[in-house]
Amino acid sequence: MRLIGRDKLKRTGAEVDRWLRSWCAEVAHAHWRSPEDITDQFPNAWIRSDGAFIFPVNASGYSVRLQVAFQHSIALILEMNRIDVPHAT
Repeated sequence: MRLIGRDKLKRTGAEVDRWLRSWCAEVAHAHWRSPEDITDQFPNAWIRSDGAFIFPVNASGYSVRLQVAFQHSIALILEMNRIDVPHAT
């Protein structure tokens, strides 16, 4: 996948930074063809009604919202928020 929007990721500490680097590497090397491919690889991720995927960031209290264009192999990071703050629609 071509991963776009890394500038939206928040560096909040060493553990979160490690998780984000690992997650970015996994996404960049993924070959997702369907939503099931994502949830198979990341069982803690879920899909929202708008089609975006939410990835909880370790036990940090943050999550990443990702939009995926499967047909173009593009993954766009929309935002990273605290889990208790609703993601923008």
